[in-house]
Amino acid sequence: MSSPNWARCLAVSALAALVGPAALATAAERAAPAQDRAAPPAAAAAPIAPGTYKCSFAQGNVRYANFRCAIHQDNTAKGETRIRLEKLSGSQRIRGQVQPTETGFQFSGEYFCPHGACDQKVSGTFVRTGRNAYEGTLDSAHEPTKVKLWK
Repeated sequence: MSSPNWARCLAVSALAALVGPAALATAAERAAPAQDRAAPPAAAAAPIAPGTYKCSFAQGNVRYANFRCAIHQDNTAKGETRIRLEKLSGSQRIRGQVQPTETGFQFSGEYFCPHGACDQKVSGTFVRTGRNAYEGTLDSAHEPTKVKLWK
C-alpha cells in the first residue's frame, strides 16, 4: 500500500471513530429515498430434507406409539416446488403442505381417517430441534396434538 492511501485510510478511520460511520455517508446516499436504499437480505428458510421420518403424536397425557411419516418434494405444473408432510400409518392420519421458515416450517392440511369420516382442517408450526428433526403442535377442532418428526 502506498503512503498516501495508508494515510487516507487512517484519516477516514479516525474520523469515523469520532463522528460515526453514518456521518461519513455521501450527500447522494443521505438524499436517496429509503425505498431506494438496499434492504438487508431476508433470512433464508432452512431446507427440509425429503424422505421417510419417524413421528410420534401426543394429546394431553396420552402418547401414541411411533408411526411412519414422510416429507415429499415435487414440482407443480407451473414449475413451483411443493413440499408435503404425510403420516403414512395408523388409523388417524395427516397430510398437507409444508412452508419452510427460518426456524422450521409451517404446516397446513387435513386430519383424516382412511377407514372412516373424521376429516378436519389442521395446521401447526414446527421448529427444528436437530438435523432432520422437528417438533410442533397441530391445532384442530380437537385438543392440540404435539408432534415429533425425526430421521
